[in-house]
Amino acid sequence: MEQALFFETGGTGGVIGMFKGSKQLMNLRRTNPNAFKKSLSRINWGNYLENTLGVKKPTSNVALHAHHIVAKIGNKKAAPFAEKSREILEKHNINPYFDKDNLVWSPSKNVHGAKQQELIYDTLKKADDSGADESMIRQVLRELGEKAAAGDL
Repeated sequence: MEQALFFETGGTGGVIGMFKGSKQLMNLRRTNPNAFKKSLSRINWGNYLENTLGVKKPTSNVALHAHHIVAKIGNKKAAPFAEKSREILEKHNINPYFDKDNLVWSPSKNVHGAKQQELIYDTLKKADDSGADESMIRQVLRELGEKAAAGDL
């Protein structure tokens, strides 16, 4: 099924365009990695999570926004862990950028720091090394997402 990806202008919140599916953007990842990274930063992940994937933003007393459990790119220290985690997800047919199981509403706490991404990688690697299949890896992601949503990652 094709997915609509919402893009925002620089902080205004307006939708300025859509890809008709993640396949087009994933092709860009292979052909032009820099444009791919720039495109990822322009996607309104909250709109995508809520309107495309159907995950409504919960009512909360704290600010929530859409988070990737395994970071899209990661900062300099987190990037190596995030990359290895994305490889595990892809091995199990889970799109690390657009799959519902890698996205969660969570507080604006640092879930993309090196410490958190190392914990995520270690957890995924342990499951993968023990022979986990796709459904088991998805379950691990959901459990990590619950921790992130609670601000406990």
